[in-house]
Amino acid sequence: VKENLVDYVAMDIKNSFEKYPKTTGIDNFDVSPVSESIDFLLNGNSEYEFRTTLVKEFHTPYDIEKIAETIKNSKRYFLQNFIDSGNIIKDGLHGFSNEELEEFLKAAHKFNKNTYLRG
Repeated sequence: VKENLVDYVAMDIKNSFEKYPKTTGIDNFDVSPVSESIDFLLNGNSEYEFRTTLVKEFHTPYDIEKIAETIKNSKRYFLQNFIDSGNIIKDGLHGFSNEELEEFLKAAHKFNKNTYLRG
């Protein structure tokens, strides 16, 4: 980034900081590097996007509201519905209906109007 070799950064935000351990499966997950990366993008000059893949077993609209608050006024935040490709770490995960996705979008818009549904 400092040498202008990066055109665009896409950063996954797995969940609200409170739920990172559950979402990653790592009990003592340290969110400080995630927070530092978010701050770096928000305060830097790189083109970027944040994105979250929504999984029924891990996310609520409140979680997405908390993420949107963390990245308030970011350039782009995309919500992507989970799709079971058959090549996943854990079985039994599910995506959301279109109506539910709209609720997530409304929750994010409370803090970040630059939130969009992808896919």
